[in-house]
Amino acid sequence: MKKFLFLFVTIPFSIFVVAQTEVKLSDIAKHEGDSVVVTGMVMDGRYLPSAKGSPVLLNVGAKYPNQLLMTGLNLKTIPKKFL
Repeated sequence: MKKFLFLFVTIPFSIFVVAQTEVKLSDIAKHEGDSVVVTGMVMDGRYLPSAKGSPVLLNVGAKYPNQLLMTGLNLKTIPKKFL
């Protein structure tokens, strides 16, 4: 009974907490600083091993220089089980 009550209370609350605005990739520039959900295809990327943090830069929506979004990952902060 306690497990059922726990799920009954936490699931609706967790859905409310993580719900974010979904925006089109072409409209992402209008949402700078906002917390949004955006999806798109990674078209190319670049690994910079000699740069601080060894980042990986990903171009989303199109190849550089026409990308709609560029995002970066710091490989040192990603757990090894995901690499």
